[in-house]
Parts: sequence; structure tokens; C-alpha cells
Amino acid sequence: MPKYNTSCLQRIVCALVLGTGLLCAASAIQADTFTGKVDLIEAKSDGTRFFVRDPGLNLYASGHYRDLLQQGYFRKASFSIGYQLFPCPGGLSGKCGTVYSVAVEQANF
Repeated sequence: MPKYNTSCLQRIVCALVLGTGLLCAASAIQADTFTGKVDLIEAKSDGTRFFVRDPGLNLYASGHYRDLLQQGYFRKASFSIGYQLFPCPGGLSGKCGTVYSVAVEQANF
């Protein structure tokens, strides 16, 4: 049976734990939230973009999230929106993100 150097194993375990922690922290940094109203909707063949003027935020949503944001936009509702950041495509400035959660802050929606 081979003998293992325990200090080497400890270093490997510590490196794995540290690496996992850094990955978790990096993914948490990539997520953000916005609370407020959507200023503009742009529907194109590659997706629907919701623009918020004040922070310069471009949010892309599909499916149920897109439907909620569209209805709320026309009803002038406020939202709490969770989104995952990604680099903006060519020509867009500000922050870009993919919507992963929507909460409507309006009664009788």
C-alpha cells in the first residue's frame, strides 16, 4: 500500500476549497438586481431587450419573464429584477444582463 505525504494532501484539499470558494464568489459578483421601472422595450429576432435609462441597463428576457416585463411596462409597474451580467454586444453601452427573476411591485397586476 503506497504512503501519501499528508502535507501534500492538505495542500491539495486547501487549494480545492479555496478554488471552489473563489468560483462561488465570482459567480455572486456576476449577479445583480434592479428595482424600478423599465423605460423602453425593443423586440428583435434575437430576443427582447428591456432598457432602463438611469443606470444604463440593458436586460434581455425570454419566456415568462419577458411576458411579465412587457405587461408591467404597459401598466407602468415597478419591478425587482434579478439578472446575470454579461458583456454587452457591439454598440451597446452600460451594463447588460439576462433576467433570471422578476417580482412586480404593484397591487392588482
